[in-house]
Amino acid sequence: MFLKANTVTTDILIIGAGGAGLFAAIQAAEQDVEVLVTTKGPFGKDGAATWMAGWGFNAAVYEPDSPELHAQDTLRVGQGLNNEDLVIKLTANAPNVFECMRHWGVRYFRHEGMILQNHLPGHTYARTPRLARPAGMGGLEYRRVLPKQAKKRSNIKILDDFYILEILQKNSIVCGAVGFHLPTGEFQIIKAKVTVLAAGGMMGNYRFTSASPTLTGDGLAMAFRAGVELIDMEFADFYTNCVVWPPLMYGDLDWIANLRYDLRGIFYNKKGDEFLRRQKGSLISIPVAIQREIQENRGSPHGGVYLSFRHLPGNLIDDWFAEAGSLKWVERLYEFNIDIKRNAVEVAPAPLESLGGCRVNSDLETNIPGLLAAGEVAGGCEGAYTLAGNPICLYLTTGYLAGLKAANLARELPLLDFEREQGDEVVHEAMMVRERHGEERPISLRRELQELLDHCGHLLGRNEDSLTAGIKKVRELRERWNVVGLSYKMPRNNLEWLEALQLKNSLEITEVFLKAALSRKESRGLHYREDYPEPDPAWIKNIVLVRDAQGNIEVKIEPVHSKATGCGRGVEGVS
Repeated sequence: MFLKANTVTTDILIIGAGGAGLFAAIQAAEQDVEVLVTTKGPFGKDGAATWMAGWGFNAAVYEPDSPELHAQDTLRVGQGLNNEDLVIKLTANAPNVFECMRHWGVRYFRHEGMILQNHLPGHTYARTPRLARPAGMGGLEYRRVLPKQAKKRSNIKILDDFYILEILQKNSIVCGAVGFHLPTGEFQIIKAKVTVLAAGGMMGNYRFTSASPTLTGDGLAMAFRAGVELIDMEFADFYTNCVVWPPLMYGDLDWIANLRYDLRGIFYNKKGDEFLRRQKGSLISIPVAIQREIQENRGSPHGGVYLSFRHLPGNLIDDWFAEAGSLKWVERLYEFNIDIKRNAVEVAPAPLESLGGCRVNSDLETNIPGLLAAGEVAGGCEGAYTLAGNPICLYLTTGYLAGLKAANLARELPLLDFEREQGDEVVHEAMMVRERHGEERPISLRRELQELLDHCGHLLGRNEDSLTAGIKKVRELRERWNVVGLSYKMPRNNLEWLEALQLKNSLEITEVFLKAALSRKESRGLHYREDYPEPDPAWIKNIVLVRDAQGNIEVKIEPVHSKATGCGRGVEGVS
């Protein structure tokens, strides 16, 4: 078959244009190499996790804090499962990333010549730089700054509205990728000396989620098919306080998070019980404890719990509002007769980020030569639980380091040609998906996948029976995907076609996720097994998953990688 695709070449291909991808692009471009960045949405306005972030970004920039203490806090909260080499390198470089953002114009609050630092739970010292407006979203600042910095560099090319289908290889070395341009439906091959995968996680697959619905696991699935080892896939972070009522604010999280941390909000169940007091000293995470109140019918009327600020004098709340500035969400609350001085807000945990991902070394290299991973798609950084404010810090810093490493590799490596048969097969399969005439539509399978994740992929509900049934159901959905049809056949702007292709990745990576959860026979951090409700010291091990030659999931259980530097490998309570 003749390959119906144009071909372009570059030194470095970066798949994903969120914070990690753009930091990688900028750092690589500074080393005088050619960079091509792709994103499946409009550049700077896509569904990247970074653009939706709150104000948390951790960097140890003032004494007595230090990168070493930041590493210790990260390892302690990760409950023994982090890649220690990687954590130490990331926390050491986080101040460099912070300095870049400050220099590029992210607006921080200064007091007496220093940037004010917030003290978040789990931190030895305050190390979260405060934005100029305390109620502001960090994501809006990062989106204002990072795309602009990328556009300033003439050796960074942007290919937006472009969907990557597969990573291409030559003799088991990654040499680029193949995808298509959504507005035209035209296929394109991108040949590169080095590829950086920064395509985000899989938490958009859930029905109620704080993540972008575009985060469907594309990068994880294509990496898995390419032979990349995935690690810690059973762990996913659920944001503690997403609004479930009022409905105009459904899924909102940032303003309420600012309030909760700054004004020390208190959680209650419907009986007025401050139930988290019972969790002191427990290894059960706060999101799991909240979800248990909801599941055991002690929650609020709209499927959450109550977050209250009534314990504070009203003038303290007024002072916070005055400092934060004009806030539209305050007006929205008043529309529903909710005054936070008197009334609680209904909140519930919602999926936030994948903690697992591509297994990488401290240079962000995967086990497949020519492929690096950065951002949420990279695993091993956070272990079983994430330190408050760490995700964006880790995403951007992995991008920073991956860009530097990719530039060094691009100077050494040749530009390989791809295996033509592989490119032909990818293009042919994508075209066949568009042309199929099955009666079932992708959206119906997507809804069934969401129901499955609510049942056995959430904070509660994981046990031997539910996970085994879930894997069986996912395999059934994957079989049905093979005959799903589209109602619209034209190649241009075919969003149903995109949905079908994303769904393939969602189903594949969900099976990997459930397989990892089934394999870990204990509860630890953000993984809770009803049939193994306690942590087991024998399970201070990583679960590594790889695709075998027959396309099956191979599970490997391995000791945690550690330099034994004394940074704190014990299993301790989460703050």
